[in-house]
Amino acid sequence: MYSDDEIYTIQEFGLDIHAREIWLTPSDHYSLGVEEPLYSAPGVEYTMASQFLKNLKTLEKCGDEPILIHLKTNGGEWHEGMAIYDAIKFSPCLITILNYTEARSMSSLIFSAGDKRVMMPHSSFMFHDGTMGMEGTVKQFLNEANQLKKTGQQMMDIYTGVMRFSSMWADKSEKDLEEWLRGHMDKKEEVYLSAKEAVKYGFADEVFSGCWDDLLDHYPREG
Repeated sequence: MYSDDEIYTIQEFGLDIHAREIWLTPSDHYSLGVEEPLYSAPGVEYTMASQFLKNLKTLEKCGDEPILIHLKTNGGEWHEGMAIYDAIKFSPCLITILNYTEARSMSSLIFSAGDKRVMMPHSSFMFHDGTMGMEGTVKQFLNEANQLKKTGQQMMDIYTGVMRFSSMWADKSEKDLEEWLRGHMDKKEEVYLSAKEAVKYGFADEVFSGCWDDLLDHYPREG
């Protein structure tokens, strides 16, 4: 039984201290902008990242037991997303990430940070080159383009790093994996995988079976 204060904390801040669970979802207070349709959900942004960092640190201070993250977002800003990624990767606690709807673009990278990565049966995984837009001088544009090349390689390194956990890539080099990723992105621009396909290619560890007790039971990966 939860108290009113505990329910408020879950609903308002996305944190359940008792169950050691965090809801990593877009902030209700984040403005989509006038060009966004009303039904469009915002992706990763500074409010969401800031709240998550505080929630994760709170649970780490409360103990070293495993943490469950409920991930429901559709991509977003690179730097804010990588702040979340780094916090998960360097957490002293083992972390399971349960993905709802889409692990898409930036949220697919966040998903990759989990010690155990679980897809809801009807969720999907999407990777692509990412998008950018800017206004400014030619020098600023060229500088941003160079920065995009660097972040693109970081993205590739994350994807190839988790693909290694699938037996289907056992005899493949890192270059082979990058060529597979690049070939699919060049052909389709945005590459969508079903939950089962995400497991097959190494982007996820399993599809959720419906047993909540199993989520924190074991961690199949190392590194």
